Amino acid sequence: MKAMKETNSKNTLAVDKARLVELHKNSFNDGDFYAKFFFENRFSDKWAWFTERDGKIVSAVYARPFTLKVMDKIFDVPFFTGIATDKAYRNLGLARRTIEKAIKALGLEGAPFVILHPFLHEFYRNLNFETISFVTTKRIVYDKNVKTEYRDLTINDSALVTELYSNKLCNCKAFRVRSEDEVKLILSEHLGDQGKAFVILNNDVPVGYVLADLEGIREAIVPDYNMLNGIKELDGESYFDHENDAEEHTMARVVNLEKLFSTLPYKANLTGEYIFNFNDKNYALRVEDGSFISLTESEISGQKIGTKELIQTALGQKKHNNLLTEVFPEYNLVIYEKY
Repeated sequence: MKAMKETNSKNTLAVDKARLVELHKNSFNDGDFYAKFFFENRFSDKWAWFTERDGKIVSAVYARPFTLKVMDKIFDVPFFTGIATDKAYRNLGLARRTIEKAIKALGLEGAPFVILHPFLHEFYRNLNFETISFVTTKRIVYDKNVKTEYRDLTINDSALVTELYSNKLCNCKAFRVRSEDEVKLILSEHLGDQGKAFVILNNDVPVGYVLADLEGIREAIVPDYNMLNGIKELDGESYFDHENDAEEHTMARVVNLEKLFSTLPYKANLTGEYIFNFNDKNYALRVEDGSFISLTESEISGQKIGTKELIQTALGQKKHNNLLTEVFPEYNLVIYEKY
């Protein structure tokens, strides 16, 4: 067998972007429109990492920044929008190697954690990701007795969609923050790729909207989910209910431990020192009046907290019994974007 030469170029994009597009389309079965839109509007070589073999890119990881609001704090984190490996080079550990390269680089840049929406949770759990938000999938059954008013949504509705989205999610403890420019991109991609979109009305006043494609409903912002059952074009489609938490959804991985603790919010008025053991090191976390003071290594032994416990507890999931449960508030992060 011919030996395969591997390189790790950060500048490959400049000479072989066509290869990246090819790799993306083959890995995700995306059509020409979406692949072109993605690399023109969502892709940045600043947040892209590659592994090459035999003179070509065979594995790639790319991310983009997501703005999150968690309690009263707003900050950016990287969202992995694509992890692709050439089918001929799979099962060689290349995806893991490229992810680790990305994680190391993002840690040096000071990212607290990275998030993604996985195609298979168990695959990413083996790469040290853990689920940090949960949903319930529900199915729409058209009911002619449900009298829902609606009209087609267009790109000119971007300001309306931004307002409806913000009004709905402002009551959530943790969610993805969007600007109108970001909403325009979402609508341009969705409508350009033959997606269905409707504005839901109440006495001719817009109260919600729905975005649906061949994979189902990607986003439903409505005051009452039962209204969806009155839209015949959505019969049989499924959607995520973020207010219920039976199924795994968003996953995350710690990138920079100190940055994680300095970025996230704490319970109001909390003051104290909390000593814990993580990855065989003892740490002392100091918090004063609900604000981070410091995270330092400690000579005192503390309660052992595993990777899953740490990321889930820190990011709002109270599924474990550990001292950090006393420190971080409880919430369920809401993110609708697929990529």
